[in-house]
Amino acid sequence: FYDNLFCAGTEALDIFQNKGLKNAMWLPFACDPHFHKPMKLSPEDQKLYGKNIVFVGSFYPNRVRLLESIADFDIQVWGPYWSRIQAQSPLKSKAVSVKLNYDQWVKIYNAAKIVLTVHYQDPQVPCHQASPKLFEAMACGSFVLCDRQKDALSLFQDGRHIAFFNDEQDMRAKIEYYLAHDQERRSIAAQCQSEVVEKHTYRHRIQKIITDTCLKSK
Repeated sequence: FYDNLFCAGTEALDIFQNKGLKNAMWLPFACDPHFHKPMKLSPEDQKLYGKNIVFVGSFYPNRVRLLESIADFDIQVWGPYWSRIQAQSPLKSKAVSVKLNYDQWVKIYNAAKIVLTVHYQDPQVPCHQASPKLFEAMACGSFVLCDRQKDALSLFQDGRHIAFFNDEQDMRAKIEYYLAHDQERRSIAAQCQSEVVEKHTYRHRIQKIITDTCLKSK
């Protein structure tokens, strides 16, 4: 029924193309630099949000296992439904169950040394898409440590724009490394912020929609 289908993740692209639909195109999420940007925080905000490691996102079991494995670090977890975490979890005191406004999590990203991105995973439902929070944290000038999500791997270079981790042990090792190498961490974050603002804003995505639809109509 539609001339063009734009998919935020390549898993949807695969599904449509396997069904014989030729008008499906990949259009990842992006950032809006008017909102997602580096900012100078007040002493109060820095005290409230400043952590070595932060994770912003909803409660999911695959996230709990990973985040519990680094609960001994200076970490804070923010997002919906974290009240579901078990009382004996080492993460219990470090998880805030709340739905944040964008201006709150922009401050959280700016205050943190490392922003963790752990994508939703469910064996029943394929998910390859790069989270919108990935682009938003990058635009804030944050250093992002991300699981090896397929679409994120195809968009950004490991060690240049972002750091990827393989498993719990690799995540811990990279956290320890980048906390100890402040200048390298800041350099990657700066390159990352430049990359995402130059190539991955919603203005770029709208331009792609216009360009691709115009080309297909000729």
